[in-house]
Amino acid sequence: MGQRPSKLFDEEIMNNFTDLSCGQIQYICQQTNLIDKEVSRRHREFLKFIHDGRMTKEQLTEYLQNIWPNGNVLNFSDYLFDLW
Repeated sequence: MGQRPSKLFDEEIMNNFTDLSCGQIQYICQQTNLIDKEVSRRHREFLKFIHDGRMTKEQLTEYLQNIWPNGNVLNFSDYLFDLW
């Protein structure tokens, strides 16, 4: 609380929202069972939509709606956005 940054928010991430470190890619691979090339490909695709890597709740909802065009993603995007 207060004015200190969250422990969950790494300084490296704060400085550059568009690059993924090797450690971040490895973590994503472990959590998703994707290979590193697929993580990098998806990250590049994401950056085509969100150029600076920062996303509003509305942009997240729109992005998820593009992934699941027939789904109601509003509650899911609210949940995901509120995690951060």
